[in-house]
Amino acid sequence: MRGGGGGGLGGGGRCGGESVVQFGAQPAAVSPATVTRANCGVGAPRPSPRALAAATRTRHTAVSRGGCTAATACRRGLPAPRLARAATRRAVAPRATPPLACNGGPPPRKELPAALQRVCALLTRYSPLWALSVALVGVSRPSAFCPLSALPVVQRALATLMLAMGLSTTPAELACAVGEVRVLGLNSLCCFGLMPLTALAVGSALKCDAEMLTGVVLLGAVSGGQASNLFALLANGDAALSVVATTTTTLLGVLATPCLAHLLLGGVSIPVDATGVLRSVASLVLVPLLFGVAMGLRLPALVARVAPLCPAVGVLSTLVLVAGGASSSASLLVASDGAWRAHAAAVALPLAGGAVALALAKLARLPERVTRTLTIETMIKSPTLAYVLALRHFSPRAAAVPAAAMVWLAALGAATASMWRRVPLPQTNDAGGDRSF
Repeated sequence: MRGGGGGGLGGGGRCGGESVVQFGAQPAAVSPATVTRANCGVGAPRPSPRALAAATRTRHTAVSRGGCTAATACRRGLPAPRLARAATRRAVAPRATPPLACNGGPPPRKELPAALQRVCALLTRYSPLWALSVALVGVSRPSAFCPLSALPVVQRALATLMLAMGLSTTPAELACAVGEVRVLGLNSLCCFGLMPLTALAVGSALKCDAEMLTGVVLLGAVSGGQASNLFALLANGDAALSVVATTTTTLLGVLATPCLAHLLLGGVSIPVDATGVLRSVASLVLVPLLFGVAMGLRLPALVARVAPLCPAVGVLSTLVLVAGGASSSASLLVASDGAWRAHAAAVALPLAGGAVALALAKLARLPERVTRTLTIETMIKSPTLAYVLALRHFSPRAAAVPAAAMVWLAALGAATASMWRRVPLPQTNDAGGDRSF
């Protein structure tokens, strides 16, 4: 019979089975060639203890590396000549390993089906068109979108928008944005300094009466709108910085908006429920945002699959808000006296304020992503808050400008984001998120 080759020890009378060693009283010296050769049916010289230990280590090493001995080769039915080739293939065969995320970041995003990609691209690319279309339908036929103006629907749409932003943001990005104190300070200055003064200038240029001028000033004095987070994301801006900036102005607005109204509107006092504002910010903004960020930490694979859908989901949520606002304020936008001035003020205020903010960002030599974010944050106010304040503390005519802004701010923000989305970021540290002055 033929014995197995490779690292087995011959034993008396067993062919290719487990190696059997017969120990005697007088061990004889054995050469390495004799030790490593398997013999079948022929009495093999007795190995010395040192040679036996060396051969055992060789056998264990071969097995641990994917090879096998003559005994295991016989059990597997492999001829001796094929043994070395099989062991070599197993030793050098590369193992398939899953791709690792770069620098410890999130896993690579999965590709969506082609049909779903086209739908998402249509929603994000033509978002200004969808916003204007929904607004026109809401104004011309308010009953079509009347259910969308209910408060629970508006709250769910806003929470969905913030959840989509949370899924698109990482904790590292949020932490980095919170640390940008100078950028956040400049944004607050634009929100509560630049925009109220611009509102006074726009109202005077359009020769608005006292009531309508009140609406323009209220629109300029309120905090930033949550839709700016979506537009910053679509414009390839810094979405995390936009979220932090909007939250900062919302909290500051609890004190800043009443003070500005009292200063600019001739001593008018506007009571603001600070506790209610904080509760609304926590439940509608912070909770869904942090929930989305936490999902990215706990379920990165799932978030990587749904993250490409987040911009489209944000656009749909914004369209719901636009439809509800247009249907609820249709009478002010069409039938009111001097409605054209309300529309003109709602368009001129964000364009003028955004242009000045863009110039300030360029003078400060801010990175491109921060420049886009600051411009959009300055443009997009919270028209819903201004609308509620005007109706509660002034007159329906004063609410005409915030009502028009519910329609035009979404269209202008989407148009600005769509324009910037077509302009690539410069290949410098700006694209990497460097926000230093």
